[in-house]
Amino acid sequence: SQWWFSLDTVQKLSERVWELSENKPAAFLGTPTVGYHFTHCFNSEATIFDNDPDVINSLKLPANGNAIIYDAHDPPPDEVKKIHSVVLLDPPWYKEITDLFLSRARSFLNDSGYILCVLPSRLTRPGLISERTDLLNKLLSSHFEVVSLESGFVRYRVPEFEEKVLWLNEDMIRGK
Repeated sequence: SQWWFSLDTVQKLSERVWELSENKPAAFLGTPTVGYHFTHCFNSEATIFDNDPDVINSLKLPANGNAIIYDAHDPPPDEVKKIHSVVLLDPPWYKEITDLFLSRARSFLNDSGYILCVLPSRLTRPGLISERTDLLNKLLSSHFEVVSLESGFVRYRVPEFEEKVLWLNEDMIRGK
């Protein structure tokens, strides 16, 4: 299923990347809508990575944008390694894939940049808080510098069929 960022989230994330990038190249891994907005609103170089060819092929980008069909399980292309000042990623919300996306983001990043990573919200599944704590410990032990943690920054447009299932599950839990 595809959960898409709400329009205000696309704008806020795009602006945050622009502020941090200081007009240097930015990368968007699994965040094509934000990358699209960024390339059209800011005159700054950007690379958009996504594994869905339909999404990548549908992007009509200005000259400062580059869209690449990319599966994070594959090694990163040499021409985009270590050139970005900011990498925004929204990995599928599974621990191993989040780790993989962070590793790929690091390979795209120059020596002094920022990684912005969207993580699942607190009530997404049991055990999430311990997963986040483990992730933070792993990042800190790997000499990442965690600048900020923000909750409530990202909102999604939930696909209609998933929203119906969510309401059905809640009704079942309440015994309705």
